[in-house]
Amino acid sequence: ADLQKAVQADSRDSDAVGALGQAYSQRGDRARAVAQLNKAIAMDPDSPNRGKWDSLLQTNRYWLLIKQGDNALKAGQLSQAQNYYAQAQRVDRTDSYAVLGLGDVAAARKESAAAERYYQQALRLDRGNNLAVRGLANLYRAESPEKASAWIAGLPPAQRRSIDDIERSLT
Repeated sequence: ADLQKAVQADSRDSDAVGALGQAYSQRGDRARAVAQLNKAIAMDPDSPNRGKWDSLLQTNRYWLLIKQGDNALKAGQLSQAQNYYAQAQRVDRTDSYAVLGLGDVAAARKESAAAERYYQQALRLDRGNNLAVRGLANLYRAESPEKASAWIAGLPPAQRRSIDDIERSLT
């Protein structure tokens, strides 16, 4: 509230606008964070805070796109979901969640080979991504319970526990 008042009092104060963007980011309000950070950067591209703003902007853009992709996927809007996840992947090629989302879209389209590639890529980016493990386990279970059981048996214990409901359904 104080930051909003400061920005209203002097809308040309890029530091206040950037701080408001950071506050929105901390609250998880990605869309407002992106808007405020873009505004702060446009107002003062040479600000000493530019590096922090750029980093926050990238993070908030990425997670906003992931959320939009998740919402589109839940609504059955597969092309839109794929578009959001692909945009997120271009924003951050090192995080696994955009690739995971692309795998979920492929799985929803019954494109098993593509889904498998995306889930494996997500695991290469983040070995601990249990959602990618779950996606692969479900794909393999659909192919054959034996294939799923063999694959699950080779997982580390923590990952096996993350999908124990799938493993139980195979027995």
